[in-house]
Amino acid sequence: MIILNSTGFSEGWIKWDDEDTKNSNLASGRRPDGTYREDTLLYFCCRSDGSADTPIELPIRLPFFLLKHASKCQAVMGMRVIEEWLFWDCEDKENKNRWSGELPESLLAKDIKLFFCYYFQMWTTCQCGSTTKKLGCLALDAPYVLPWMMMMLIYFI
Repeated sequence: MIILNSTGFSEGWIKWDDEDTKNSNLASGRRPDGTYREDTLLYFCCRSDGSADTPIELPIRLPFFLLKHASKCQAVMGMRVIEEWLFWDCEDKENKNRWSGELPESLLAKDIKLFFCYYFQMWTTCQCGSTTKKLGCLALDAPYVLPWMMMMLIYFI
């Protein structure tokens, strides 16, 4: 069940029928709302009432993921974005994958592929001690410069 669904959001869910043989599902830590057992059920909220090009405000202290809802990633103030995807190999025999409601961009069939947007801050470093006037500054993308920052916070909205 979705715990937080603000006005303007539409609910949806995807249940994938994980492999029956050699199923080694394991879930721990913070996860999106859902059920994580021999099969996986993921709940989410989506909205499409504005332009993906109009930046929205979200907490930006740590990198995070959003499910991709349309053909492009939502702009987020102060963040850069990279498009990613995850693929789940589902049960081949008598597959019971199901879904309903508003869905993120996905390929739903006997296997599941979900598309994500990974957001990270643009970090700036200044060379030669020039911190006030920003002379000789070089903009660096965090995932390539600070690998320890790859610990990610996932938002599913």
